[in-house]
Amino acid sequence: MARPIANVSHDGKKFRVSYRYTDPITGKVKNSCKRGFKLKREAEDWIVDELPALIARLEQKRKTIDTMTMDELIEEYFEYKAITARKTTMGTKDNIIQSKILPHFKGKLVVDIEPIDIINWQVEMSKSLKKVVKTVDKNGKKEKKITYERYSRTYLHTINNQIVAIFNYAKTIRKLKVSPCQGVVKMGSKDAPEREIWEPEDFEKFIKTQEHN
Repeated sequence: MARPIANVSHDGKKFRVSYRYTDPITGKVKNSCKRGFKLKREAEDWIVDELPALIARLEQKRKTIDTMTMDELIEEYFEYKAITARKTTMGTKDNIIQSKILPHFKGKLVVDIEPIDIINWQVEMSKSLKKVVKTVDKNGKKEKKITYERYSRTYLHTINNQIVAIFNYAKTIRKLKVSPCQGVVKMGSKDAPEREIWEPEDFEKFIKTQEHN
């Protein structure tokens, strides 16, 4: 690898290295620098030992949506959302992405994912079971009881919203022509099932009917 174009200068207290690289998006030459070297020799060593690899990363051609895998898209989407989203929100997103979305689409090219793939994923999610651990009283002793339940309709809706958000990012930022989620009915339900609420007088009537049982 050829030695990069760079020079060392003294900025008053320490040395710095000024260098240039070509932006892979615009094709324009950009200038940058690395400050904080106590000795000129340290700056010169950095030019030889580390700057070539740094410039190679800066000039690396960015992947287009046509060549990106779902893994790469998800990683980029997550970094994008981390700029503005709260830490707790990112924790929820990460959990859903890593456990519910990535295992199903890992390694697949984004442009190869079709609506039928989204539907198949929805079917898989709707049939999935979660482990539920409850503490029960058995003969005066507290014991753990393990059961398996399907995800609630509201949780399935939340999962579905996440994959839609990922492909919306691909469409808006990465210029994906058509989202595979487009036209596919969302699974689950936005609202939890309504609970029957009794008025006080109705509850009293019910209690009276149970007194003779």
